[in-house]
Amino acid sequence: MPHPVDAFLHELSNHSTAGIVLLVATALIAGLSRGFSGFGSGLIFIPLAGMIVGPKAAAPLLLMIDFVGALPTVRPAWRPSEKLPVALMAGGAAIGMPIGILVLLHADPILLRWLICTLISGVLILMISGRHYTGAMTPPVFGGVGVMAGIMTGVAQIGGPPIVAFWLGSTRPLGVVRANIMLYFALNALVSVFAYAFSGLLTQSVAILALIAGPAYFIGVLCGIRLYPLASQQVFRKISLALIGLAVVLSMPAVDSLYHP
Repeated sequence: MPHPVDAFLHELSNHSTAGIVLLVATALIAGLSRGFSGFGSGLIFIPLAGMIVGPKAAAPLLLMIDFVGALPTVRPAWRPSEKLPVALMAGGAAIGMPIGILVLLHADPILLRWLICTLISGVLILMISGRHYTGAMTPPVFGGVGVMAGIMTGVAQIGGPPIVAFWLGSTRPLGVVRANIMLYFALNALVSVFAYAFSGLLTQSVAILALIAGPAYFIGVLCGIRLYPLASQQVFRKISLALIGLAVVLSMPAVDSLYHP
């Protein structure tokens, strides 16, 4: 078994300096979005990280850094959140996640990157349109939304949009919506750790990359939490949407020649 330092240096040698810098910068921006709004980290991080380290490493990498980096969001979310609906959603996600993980394990990497870009583009269009769920709020609906989110989480750790669109369409106050989203992601992270570990996706390479990108993500989360009471929701939403769109364009396999002429 290689020495931890040797393993760390070997993993660094597998990536260019520019790639590592981009990975850290992406983690910082994704953390800012996570801390401020409670979501968006996967939409920003996964397409760019998938380009750098591959989609099969990007999803478990985000899981590892978000599992630790999002801990500061749990305490402020606990009291105002609605525990039962969030728990039902997390239960649904536990059912859907293995389906998404099977896709992640067996799909062609390039095809998977196109699939992720397509999914995120569709989510981006939905977010820009402002359309939200306005139907009944019942236990089967909570669970069904969770299953959908679980599948998307399994594929690429981008299970936030169904959850976010659902809660934004409710009549709950913004503070309760944000708390529900944050508590869901905390529970979902626990389920994801077991599911990804069982599938063999939490490798030594991913752990080393998490050590590299994790501190930047954690700093971003803390800064996002501090910015939440101060910044304009409308301005930050526009910036987040622009960053998501840019991440999708830059991570498309069609533009790989720009980075590897």
